[in-house]
Amino acid sequence: MKPPPRLPALIFLWLLALPLVGSPDTALPLPAAGKLDLTHHLEYLPDPGGTWEIGEVAGLQSTRFTPSPRQPSTPLTTSPSPADALWLRFTLERGPGGSDEAWLEVAPPTLDDVRLYLPRADGGFTERRSGQTWPWTEREVDYRQPLFRLQLTAVPTTYYLRLQTRLVTRPALTLWPPLAFTEAAMAEARVWGLYFGVYALIALLHAFFWMWSQERVHYLFTLYVALNLLAALLAGGWLQQAQPGFWLPGLANGVMVALLCLALPVMLRFSLDYVALPRHALFWRRRLLLAANLVAALGLALVLAGLPGLALGLVWPATGLFIALTLLLALGPAWRGDDRARSFVLAFGLYGLGLTVNLARGQGWLPPGLLSDQALAIGALLQTLVLSLAIFSDHKRLRREKALAEARAAAERGLREEQADFLALVSHEVRTPLSVIAAAAHNLLRDPTLDEKGRARGEKIRRASERLTRLMDDYLSAERLASADAPLRRGPLDLERICRAAMDDLRDTPGPEMRLEVTPVPVCTGDTDLIRLAIRNLLQNARHHSPPTAPVLLHVEAAEGGVRVRVRDAGTGVPLEDLPLIFRRFRRGRNSTEPGAGLGLYLVDKVASRHGGRAGVTNLAAGGCEFSLWLPWEEAGPRSP
Repeated sequence: MKPPPRLPALIFLWLLALPLVGSPDTALPLPAAGKLDLTHHLEYLPDPGGTWEIGEVAGLQSTRFTPSPRQPSTPLTTSPSPADALWLRFTLERGPGGSDEAWLEVAPPTLDDVRLYLPRADGGFTERRSGQTWPWTEREVDYRQPLFRLQLTAVPTTYYLRLQTRLVTRPALTLWPPLAFTEAAMAEARVWGLYFGVYALIALLHAFFWMWSQERVHYLFTLYVALNLLAALLAGGWLQQAQPGFWLPGLANGVMVALLCLALPVMLRFSLDYVALPRHALFWRRRLLLAANLVAALGLALVLAGLPGLALGLVWPATGLFIALTLLLALGPAWRGDDRARSFVLAFGLYGLGLTVNLARGQGWLPPGLLSDQALAIGALLQTLVLSLAIFSDHKRLRREKALAEARAAAERGLREEQADFLALVSHEVRTPLSVIAAAAHNLLRDPTLDEKGRARGEKIRRASERLTRLMDDYLSAERLASADAPLRRGPLDLERICRAAMDDLRDTPGPEMRLEVTPVPVCTGDTDLIRLAIRNLLQNARHHSPPTAPVLLHVEAAEGGVRVRVRDAGTGVPLEDLPLIFRRFRRGRNSTEPGAGLGLYLVDKVASRHGGRAGVTNLAAGGCEFSLWLPWEEAGPRSP
């Protein structure tokens, strides 16, 4: 009978697949030196509910064991359900020239319940226990991962291993000669000690920097690094080995997952604070933070409910998603040349790559190896180093810019001081001849023999000298107020005396009569000379625009938590289009007929703002306008005039 056409192809595929299937009847010898990876030389049997005993597994259920696939793309994982168990079976014998003793290492350290069953001569089994569920004192070897001592013989011996965990994980079994394990463990401790030492040093540096500078970015980064460091120490079993009496059975895994839940919103807040996001991204910032807080809260609730596996299954994908979203938000500023955004993209890009490789390794899509097994740890360390260097570099740049700004400010202050000294010198040298001219003009006008033509010339000289004096006062005061660093010469303000002094300054100048009304006012402090200048400018402006027969009213009153000085004239008022611009520098009203530089009202506004007050103007319904100067009071208690 001719075989079917497909039969040769099936036989060929079966022959190809033979090397990929572990043989349960072949005993594995332990080499004299080096380790033996048992991961792909196992048989496994899922135990839903974890109800089977060793006798049932070795008897009735023994034919249901499945050889572990040797393809690295096929995962061999445990269920996140606390009740489910996974049985593993393997056969060992002493190799030629090999040692009688071997140590079986079971990874990872996060396994909750690990039980090894060794056959006895009477047909029964001896149970040995390890894992997070059992007290540390029950471990055969004081080591961060479950470790069992085996006595090998020349006769093949079959062992059973029962695993239970609440975290989805990929178990790995390694057989070691005792001496080789000790040497490898010491080398591993040195490498991981250096790894965690760098992590701790970065966290301490930024903690001290945060306490010194009180900058939020250092606080968030310190918290983020500390949470990741503690989670990594727990995931590797290092804290449990260092303090075995502190950790209650089953507590470490829950604490580790809780730390990862807390790290998620901290990581996102640091990312969004560190990168200068554009304005349109603020909408997404609030929503991303809310989503991260909700995921963290739900994860913590699952941990408290005794389901850390479900919490980890929620937090890890969410962490990857939030990293991807923040990277997308940071790409724009990074493209525009923002150094912070570029550092962030590099750091979290490395971490995201490590997270992706770790997930792929957990699913069996990547073969085992140093890079694939430790991808997340390497990515996390590179991320931390890049961000730390970027933060300190950014701080150094800001300090350099601050030093340059302070140097420029000092140079500007020196220049202003030189300018002030020069103006003071000019003022002193110019005022003397102006005083002589004004006195000579005044004496000339008092001469009874002076004719009309000479009197007109004397009046012209007097007005010119007064104008020059006024311009000197205004310009020097403007230069003083233009400097934001120039301190005010503060002191108690006697507003009645200041107002009368300002009126006396204008008493001998042409213009209408001035009248003063003062009501009880609170005590204020300020620069007496500048306040006098402001009130004098208001009076002078009012007299210029008021008819000679209409008096200018000056009123001081308490108002709005301070003191208001009001100056009212009976002129034509301020045109509506000039009202918003009346206090601008070098701005003069359309109806102004008197000569001037447009600095008087500008000085009034500057004096008010430097004292924390304000200047205002209002057109009166009956004609004319009212200018006001409001100053805040500093202590209660009215003062009588």
